[in-house]
Amino acid sequence: MAKKTKQENSSSTSIKEKFNFQFNRQQKFAIGILLVLLSVALLLSFVSYFVTGNVDQSEVAEVFNRKSRVENWLGKFGAYLADFFLYKGFGVASFIFVRILFLAGAYLILDLALGKLKKSLFWDLYLIIVVSILFGFFWDMLPQLSGTIGYEMNLFTQDYIGKIGTLLVLIFGVIIFLVFKIKVSPDTVKNLFEKPSKELDEAIKKAQVTSTEDNASVNNIVAETLENDEFDGVSDLVVQNNIDEDFIIREDDEAISKIELKTKSPFEIDKESLKPTIASASELNLKTKEEERRK
Repeated sequence: MAKKTKQENSSSTSIKEKFNFQFNRQQKFAIGILLVLLSVALLLSFVSYFVTGNVDQSEVAEVFNRKSRVENWLGKFGAYLADFFLYKGFGVASFIFVRILFLAGAYLILDLALGKLKKSLFWDLYLIIVVSILFGFFWDMLPQLSGTIGYEMNLFTQDYIGKIGTLLVLIFGVIIFLVFKIKVSPDTVKNLFEKPSKELDEAIKKAQVTSTEDNASVNNIVAETLENDEFDGVSDLVVQNNIDEDFIIREDDEAISKIELKTKSPFEIDKESLKPTIASASELNLKTKEEERRK
């Protein structure tokens, strides 16, 4: 019996090992690249659907007909994807599928655990349903944004709870998304209403503080200028007095230096009388001539 149980256990473990298939690093990388490229293809086909219009709807049924021509940027494959997701599907909310595929591919490329995308996947699918029904509610104004599923779900809910009830349910669904996904709390809503009044009060207080500071600075400047003017007046007087005193002293020194002592001694010879002049020379000549005549 023990041998049989051992054989059964070994066989069960071998079967589990056969079915326990895991992707290696290269396989995850390749699948991730494929998902990212598929998300880019979806994005281009969706954008082309709104740019070129609904021209390709008649050619969608003839996907395998080579003679049919479409205007979608991705050809017949892009026209088929756009018709399937946008017209027959969830409308503009189908753009969220692009985000889902891109995130899944990025997680596989970076070798991250896909379990982290569970919450994000749940809220993305929730938003797809709410947005499609919301645009289906405004079908008369925006007929191309809801898609067939959004329009039919909107009619289904209106049959049971009416148009006003459907609108209230949609508002409640949007509030749930904002509260639990975006984390919008009542305090944030309260701050939105109180923020303008607080900013206004702070601006008024800042204006008052700046005005008082400006007045104080002006008063300080005036006081400093008055003090400086008084000091400058006193200093000017002192400098003027010093200049006058220096001028008087210099004049006295100059006058003293010009004074000469002209006292003559009795034995001093007058040098100027000894200087020969033209007049004294002529007188001597006349005297000598008269003396010679007398002789």
